[in-house]
Amino acid sequence: MNIIKTVFFSALFLCIFSYRCSASTEVKIDNGHSVIGYISVDGKTTVDDVSTALRQKAQAAHATAFRITHISGNNQLHGNAILLK
Repeated sequence: MNIIKTVFFSALFLCIFSYRCSASTEVKIDNGHSVIGYISVDGKTTVDDVSTALRQKAQAAHATAFRITHISGNNQLHGNAILLK
């Protein structure tokens, strides 16, 4: 359980402090956004790799924003996100 908490808070920390300019922006609070779908990635080795892969999928889906909902795993990480418009 501690590993999951550590990974989650690490992802949250990285997402807050490693802002990159892109068409899709991760949001913490969905102010007036509409949910347009869900995405997931598998087989990544770092939290940053998961965030980047989710961002790329969000851009490909033409979402204006996305919100990471879950990151977990041991050696291979899995992540989920909500697509917003």
